[in-house]
Parts: sequence; structure tokens; C-alpha cells
Amino acid sequence: MMVRGAHHTGGPMISPKAVNLIIKHFDAIDEAVTKKMVRNRPWSETALTSLLCDLLDEKTQDEEILRYTLKELNHELYELDGLINVSFSIETHEYDPRMERWVTQADIGLIIQFEDYLLPSESWCIAWLLHPKRLYPDSRNPLKYSEVSSFGAFDPQQQERMKILNEAVGIPFVRFLLYCPRPLYLDDDIGRKLTYLRNRILSSNIFDYTLGLKLHDELSMSNSSLAAGIFVTTTTELPPNLAAVHSSMFNECCPMSWFLASHLVKREFGCIYEERDLRFKRRLGRPRRQLDDNDGNPDWAKGIVSGNPDAIKRLLSVLREGNQSTFPVLPPHTLTVNISVGKDMNPDTRRIKHE
Repeated sequence: MMVRGAHHTGGPMISPKAVNLIIKHFDAIDEAVTKKMVRNRPWSETALTSLLCDLLDEKTQDEEILRYTLKELNHELYELDGLINVSFSIETHEYDPRMERWVTQADIGLIIQFEDYLLPSESWCIAWLLHPKRLYPDSRNPLKYSEVSSFGAFDPQQQERMKILNEAVGIPFVRFLLYCPRPLYLDDDIGRKLTYLRNRILSSNIFDYTLGLKLHDELSMSNSSLAAGIFVTTTTELPPNLAAVHSSMFNECCPMSWFLASHLVKREFGCIYEERDLRFKRRLGRPRRQLDDNDGNPDWAKGIVSGNPDAIKRLLSVLREGNQSTFPVLPPHTLTVNISVGKDMNPDTRRIKHE
């Protein structure tokens, strides 16, 4: 895997320490969700997604136990430079009853909203429609996973629908969200194999600046954020098994924590942030492009993910033209990760007590 040059000259510049803290928080969410996969009665895909939604909602995160909470994250970010704040929100959509056949109860929308109050032209947002898939154990009694555990039967029709959506909108905003058990909770020999696969693809590559420094540190840790459980794919290809997830690290599969953090740094990082994705990220400080823009429209993608009626109406019209009359595509929930710089830096109103 070769690292491309720094084609992307814009975007926020978050300090290495801040990026480390943000990865730490999302990795804690990863751990809390995927730990449910190694119970005697492992949780279903739907239940895992429900827990993920709870943990990415400020109103409900406190109901769960995390080793590094959102309050702790914001406290440390404040102590760092007093500039950065992270918040979460979740929206449940109420669609017109006539759209019921278009709603997929399994999928979720995800938006990163970056607001720079110091340099407003540097603000941006990016959105995805995520298809969750969980890894299935080789056996349930006793519960056992291995490097050849798979995500179940291959569904070429779903893969084709994902390609149709990406092509219709013109940007790769439809991805898989993979739930896997973290290597820490697997047999030692399986964990060592997965570590070997990750190290083989990562240790010979040099990444620039912030994430490169983080990668260097994480490669030497036994339970690092690289040994994750929740992954986002960068393609519409579903990996065949757990070994393929770890052996394609940062090529086709990326830990959720790193996937989110990668959009907060200025340089490209491996294949997470490909050139074809750059047009997906819209500058909020620049004029909006028209919806008929044929090179891919990020406003349209965000509208679909967030349940905007006009964006959905246009999408359904395009799908009907392609004879996709019962195409489940609309997410019932959209998760938004809000990251702001320079808003309310007064310690009396912003600082979160560290308990």
C-alpha cells in the first residue's frame, strides 16, 4: 500500500494529541459494542446497532459503562488547548407512510459535522449510509470465532444495490459497517495470527504526520485501537472472513475510530481518504453546488442520509427510472458527530467537571 501525496490542501488541522484522544473515545465505544459478541448468548446485529446508537447519543451514553467517556474526552480536549469540543446527536426519521417500502430498518446514517468558528471557510460535513454486518461464530456451543469466521451468506443483490446508489449520487457514500469480536477476546493463537496480518501490511508503510505517529505507537501495543471490532469498509465488497478484515487494514477495512479521525487531519492517510472521496467533502463556507451537478453531489448525499424530503424525492425518482421499485434505502436513524473549534471557549460555561 503506497501513501499518496498531499493532494488535499484544505481541511482542519487537529493536533496529534487531540486526534489521539478522539481515537481513544471511539475505540472505547468499539470495545463496549463488540464485547457483546463474545457473550454465551452473543447479541444480534440489530441489538449491536441499537447499542452503538445509544453510545453515539449524548442523552443515553451515560447509561452504559465506557472506559473513556465523552465527558472525559471533552475535559481533556479543554485542558489541551481550550479550542475543540465533541458532541453527539441522533435523529429518528418519520417518513411519509407511502415511503414505507423504501425504509430499511437495518441501516443507519452517519454524519461528521466539523464547524470551525475561527476560520468559518474551513467548516465542512460528510455523510455515509452504512449497512451493518456482524461476524458469525464458527460454533455456538462452545462459542468460538477464528480467522476464517465469516459474515454469513454473500448477497450479490445487496452489493449491486450499494453500487447503484453510489453511481446514482456520484459519490461513494454507501459502505459496510462490520461488527467483529476484538482479538483480545479470542484465543491467543487467533489473536497472534490477526496481529501478524495487521503488522505485515502496516509495518512496512510510512504514513505522514499525525496519524503516522499514532500508527507507530499503536503497532507496539497489545490491545491497541488497531485490534478493533468495528470496521468501515472503503468499498462495496464484503470481506470473506475475519482474516481478510485485518489483512486489508487501511486498504479496504478501517477501524471505525481511525475512519472518523482520518477526516480530521489535513493529509491523506492510506486509502481511507482517497482522491475520489475529496469531492464528497463539502466546504460549508463555499457556495452550494446545484443538485444536478453530474460529478457527484455531497449535499444530495447528506440530504439522503439525514432524511431531507427533497433529496429523498429526487433519489426515489432516479431509482424508479431504473426500475428499482422496491429499493430499501432510507435509514430510520442518523447519527451525527459534531466537532467544533473555537466555540464558547469561556471556562465558566464550557468546561466539563472531571469527576
